[in-house]
Amino acid sequence: MEYLNNINCQHFPLVWDNHKTSIYQFLLPYQNADKLPETAKILPDHSLDSRKIKQAARMRDGITNYHSASAEQSCVEKILVLLAKITAQPNQSDIETLYTLVQTGRTLSYIEDLTEEIPKLIIDFDKLYEFIYWLALNSPDREIIKFSIAILGMFYYRTNRIIFVIWYA
Repeated sequence: MEYLNNINCQHFPLVWDNHKTSIYQFLLPYQNADKLPETAKILPDHSLDSRKIKQAARMRDGITNYHSASAEQSCVEKILVLLAKITAQPNQSDIETLYTLVQTGRTLSYIEDLTEEIPKLIIDFDKLYEFIYWLALNSPDREIIKFSIAILGMFYYRTNRIIFVIWYA
């Protein structure tokens, strides 16, 4: 992932507690490890009610993903509007609204619909990549990381140019 270090990301306004460690920074020291040590298996956003909450979160993701149909369409529409606004003119309010919406939602329940709709947006996809990449590297919250990784998966990087890959062509 050497190319990721060559991206000159704009600095966006932080909308989370800046004392929290990003998940990326937390895991970075173990990038070459064969296995994560036990202390690295508990992410910075982990709740104190460890086992029950972990299992409930996994079950919730699976149940929501399986049982949701169009219930998340409103969420997808809101996210699309916010991504368009943020790529046009990043601002604290829109980023905070998006962050809260994603953080309180269930990414797995709407991400497929969202990734089908993103290619239809008329936006600067370089700016979208830059923003989502910034979220992935800096967020201390796992729901934001899930969201960011899914969207970053839509991009293909080659020779200092970002080329948008449409999965659903």
